[in-house]
Amino acid sequence: MTEPTAPRPCHRLRRRAVPQYMREYHGIEMTEKTLRNRNAAGLDPKPEYFGTIPFYRPEVLDAFAKSAFTAESPVGRNGYAEVEVARPGAHRAAEGILSNRR
Repeated sequence: MTEPTAPRPCHRLRRRAVPQYMREYHGIEMTEKTLRNRNAAGLDPKPEYFGTIPFYRPEVLDAFAKSAFTAESPVGRNGYAEVEVARPGAHRAAEGILSNRR
């Protein structure tokens, strides 16, 4: 009779290691602050807690990266929203147009 083997320990990441993981494996820029804010709002990726310390499973992060950052997502693969940059002074021109509408 063979002895049962011990289960392999699960690999979990601390919050400070997640940005590097997301950048290296998925090309997504994410900060610890973003993770804290998403966690406080109850959004994915959801951590597991050991006491008061949050840990993230790589499988959860991979699923989050695939679902949250799609082609239809307002945030591109680089992790930043794609916005149009206005030319300098454009806000002054817009203010002038609005003030002439009396």
